[in-house]
Amino acid sequence: MYRITFQQIHYFLALAKTLNFTEAAKSLYISQPALSKQMLVLENELGFSLLKRNKRNVELTPEGESLYRDWSMLENMMNSSIYNAKLLKRKTVGKLSIGCTDTFSVDEMLSKVLYNYQSHYPNIDIDLGSFGFRTLRDQFNNRDLDVIFVPEFELESYKDVNSFLFQKVELCIAVPSSHPLSKRDHVTVTDLKDQPLITISPKESVVGVSKIKNICKAHGFEANIVKYVSNLNSLLLGVKNGIGITICDNKVRDPKIKTFNLDKQPDDSNIYVLWKTGLEHAELELFLDELREMLDFDEGED
Repeated sequence: MYRITFQQIHYFLALAKTLNFTEAAKSLYISQPALSKQMLVLENELGFSLLKRNKRNVELTPEGESLYRDWSMLENMMNSSIYNAKLLKRKTVGKLSIGCTDTFSVDEMLSKVLYNYQSHYPNIDIDLGSFGFRTLRDQFNNRDLDVIFVPEFELESYKDVNSFLFQKVELCIAVPSSHPLSKRDHVTVTDLKDQPLITISPKESVVGVSKIKNICKAHGFEANIVKYVSNLNSLLLGVKNGIGITICDNKVRDPKIKTFNLDKQPDDSNIYVLWKTGLEHAELELFLDELREMLDFDEGED
């Protein structure tokens, strides 16, 4: 029995298509020496050469051409069998509980994922909720939620989790339309010195409050926080009513609020998807697959 892995077959097929070690290694996301080593291991295991190598180019030997034809069909068959197995999973009946923070807007991208997920797996019941930071943490830690979406600065509040980037976020300064600053074409953090600020309560997110304070401190002044609130609706209500100014997700759209993007965007406000380490069930795995597929597609479109 030959000790050959599907990875070695995949590497050989990539090389046979390009007949170029550099291009093949790049497409496989490995180094050229690593690819060369794997080909030598494969040839040694088979007992014959697959490639004719010289300084200028690479050619397939007759044996290599034969295996290229057969193994191409084998790889196609494997991919087809995996696809068919996933189709069987569509019969899965169950429930998936999803939570997201109400402080950042993930509606548009999440709606796309949920639409695709429900289309593919109509028998899975989705329970979706939007919560404040504290409630989101409690429900997630109590395993009432299978998967959640939170900003990066909140990650340190969670233990024993897996995560990956879901959506990039830009922050803005949100000013009441009645405030003199709203008449300007451009507002910076420095302009907020001595201005009344509204933020999320430290009971909800200690890190979130520290973030606002640190942004102000980096511009040479102490944040003048006049009101703490528990959620985004209360935050925007306070701004609209002229209680103060805030820094928040730039997707705010309200005629009584004018927004100005921060000149320097922080790198810790992007939204991540989290799920508990060791939590495994079909509904969650299928949802994560749907997420990754959509994110890969979006990156390819850019």
